[in-house]
Amino acid sequence: MQAYVLKTGHVHLLVTPAACGQVARMMQSLGRRYVRYINDRYRRTGTLWEGT
Repeated sequence: MQAYVLKTGHVHLLVTPAACGQVARMMQSLGRRYVRYINDRYRRTGTLWEGT
């Protein structure tokens, strides 16, 4: 990762992948970690869109 900016409601990332598909894998990993964090924090299960 070359740079990042933390905004109030979102994040900007400047990345240059070493190989094809690495940015997609990184974003998938970040998304999974974020869902796990939210679920643990609010004692939820499932996806963010389920509302449970």
